[in-house]
Formats: sequence, structure tokens, C-alpha cells
Amino acid sequence: MALNDKSLTELRGMYSAMGGNVNFSDTKTVLVTKINLRISDRMPKPEVIQTAVPEDQRLRTVAPAANMDQAEVVATLQPLIDAGLRLTFPAHDQWMMQHLNKTDSGSLRVPLRVIVGCAREVMR
Repeated sequence: MALNDKSLTELRGMYSAMGGNVNFSDTKTVLVTKINLRISDRMPKPEVIQTAVPEDQRLRTVAPAANMDQAEVVATLQPLIDAGLRLTFPAHDQWMMQHLNKTDSGSLRVPLRVIVGCAREVMR
């Protein structure tokens, strides 16, 4: 049943129940408009999610990810390398580690704690 089909008394009751101050001089059209505005204010706003990277890099909102330094990764993993971990860098932004028959590889863009965790898993 639409709001236009309600009586003036019902509309006043609805608007009052929504927390509005009822003015008895309001017409049916004014009450319907007030009720619709109350409803739209309480509805959650749709979230705008930007999934694509903007073509114009000047519009970026997040700085591009930085690669970890290879020397820093080697220095951090040195105790595990001394214990038998084989660490290589097949490309300037990739790492690969091996121990016995376990292998793992990834990007230097991940945090250092992730690389250390992968090294510990390979050494297990």
C-alpha cells in the first residue's frame, strides 16, 4: 500500500512514530515528502568501490608499492641461510627459497615478516 493511499491521520501517526514533530497544518503531500525524506536519511548509503587503477597516474590515491631490498632480505634470513636455506632472486623483484624438497617463491613487494614466515615454513 503506497503512502498516497493513507489517510492524513495515518500519515501523521507514521511521521510521529519516526521521530518527527507533527504540524497539523501540513498537507498530505507535505507529510508524504517528509516521510520519504526520513526514510532516505536512515537508509545506508551505497559504498563506492574503485577497483580499477586510474589510467592517469596523477589521480592515484595510494602510492605504488615499493620493493624490498634484496640485501635486507638476505641479512634478515642469514641465520636460516647458514642452517641450509637456499635463497635466490630469479628477477629483480622476486625471491625463491629451497630446503630439501620444499620450495617457495614470491614477490619482494610483500612485507619482510611474510618472507620470514615463508622461510620458516620451508625450513620445517
